[in-house]
Amino acid sequence: MNHSIYVAASGAIANDRKFDIISNNLANVNTNGFKKSTISFASMLPLEDDTNPLTKNEKKSESFRKGEFNTFPFINKVKTDFSGGYIKVTDNNLDFAINGEGFFAIKDKNGSVKLTRDGNFTVNKDGYLVTRNGENVLDSTMNQIQIPLKDAKFINVDDSGNIYVNDNFIAKIGVKDIEDRKELEKVGYNSFKAKDGINLIDAKDYTVSQGSLEGSNVNVVKEMTAMIEVMRSFEASQKIITTVDSQLDQKAVSEIGRTV
Repeated sequence: MNHSIYVAASGAIANDRKFDIISNNLANVNTNGFKKSTISFASMLPLEDDTNPLTKNEKKSESFRKGEFNTFPFINKVKTDFSGGYIKVTDNNLDFAINGEGFFAIKDKNGSVKLTRDGNFTVNKDGYLVTRNGENVLDSTMNQIQIPLKDAKFINVDDSGNIYVNDNFIAKIGVKDIEDRKELEKVGYNSFKAKDGINLIDAKDYTVSQGSLEGSNVNVVKEMTAMIEVMRSFEASQKIITTVDSQLDQKAVSEIGRTV
């Protein structure tokens, strides 16, 4: 049986998924603290079991080398690239950027703790430091941070994240991390949540910059180049499907029309 059409279809499906991921990366190029996704492909053999013909069966291995087996491409992993984004200066006293490791700890309206690199904060009507979505920013002890703005002449935050209002210490911004970032799940555009049972730890090797924000880590040129490559690969798969389908139609017509 000719598996070419199925191989091409598998490739087209995988490239379609990669196109969606690249499109999402590009759509969030201006999202504060956004971490791009990356994708890797693998291939599998159309066998009834999981035996690898390259290692388990010499006869099948020889067949594989001669091209008698077709491999089917599929998406192996979709990972988050946690590398830092560019730092932009805003001169807003309630904007913060992390240089180095860690995330800001925030709590949503349901009480769930999340992590983000987006330090675009503000103070709500009750005086609590919150994100632009109204989620509470947590301190180093995982409690809410209340800032007495009424009497505040100036607000300073040092490199460690300690908040001072009129030179009086208020709280330390909670910068947390996780032992294995594979245990983080994306929530929304620029937030993450630890999987159940995974504990947060205090981040190390970081500084907090007041009056700055971290942009996304998306490289527009690289993503556009990757998108063009994916589109070309997708078109190639489509051409293979069309060609093989046409050949099958011709073969069917020829065999049906053959006199016995």
